[in-house]
Amino acid sequence: MAAAAAAAAAAARRAAARAGRAGWPRPLLRPAGRGLATTGVDAFGLPLEALDTVPLALTAEGASSRPDAPPLVILHGLFGSKQNWRTLQRSFAAQLGAGVTEAGAEPPSPSTAAIVALDLRNHGTSPHTAQHTYELMAADVRRCIHEQLGGRRVHLMGHSMVRAWT
Repeated sequence: MAAAAAAAAAAARRAAARAGRAGWPRPLLRPAGRGLATTGVDAFGLPLEALDTVPLALTAEGASSRPDAPPLVILHGLFGSKQNWRTLQRSFAAQLGAGVTEAGAEPPSPSTAAIVALDLRNHGTSPHTAQHTYELMAADVRRCIHEQLGGRRVHLMGHSMVRAWT
């Protein structure tokens, strides 16, 4: 009996240590003011920290008929890319009446698109770097929303690993 109790206690300690290393629940944003320079604010009034972010590759589909309408931003899962969502992206645009880009035609501007799919850092055609953390991927998405999508509010749809940092 004592051996079983000791084994259970050891397993609980290992689980607590793993949870501590992973830092769950982990906040999406680091609070400003911890010695980090800020570079402005995003659409929600949250400070954009000077993290080592990268510009993300994206595909835009469907021109929004309402400039104030938030676009749907699609985030792929682990080992994925924006191409995984291309058929669904086009289907959503058609269902919204936002139009579908014909082959060879100029896609809509990301700042006016109805549906946008992103390649996260180290995936697809986005820059590949040695740094790869959930915090940096979230900061990359915030940067993309701020710079490439005009800082407007968005609806986010994610899959798989995106659940870990949203």
